[in-house]
Amino acid sequence: MLALTPRALAVLSDSLTDRGLPGNVGVRISAGGSNGESAAYQVRFAEDPAPDDLVIDSGGPRIFVAAEVVEPLDSAILDAEETAQGRKLVLRRLR
Repeated sequence: MLALTPRALAVLSDSLTDRGLPGNVGVRISAGGSNGESAAYQVRFAEDPAPDDLVIDSGGPRIFVAAEVVEPLDSAILDAEETAQGRKLVLRRLR
């Protein structure tokens, strides 16, 4: 199952707060196409999961993982890192 680091949860929580979104809003990860070399994923805020989403509740915003990306993200970690442009989310594959 997709794991989230405390840094990633902090970035997502801060983003919800910065946008003034209510606490029940979660984050949905779904397929976003391909960038030519690897799969791309779409991350957006959502009030509710889709009926077939995997819901991860890890002490921060709820994470909704679309059914089509549950398997590809099974051994991945969503992390965050500091860049010159600010904090950004980074998906790291373990396999």
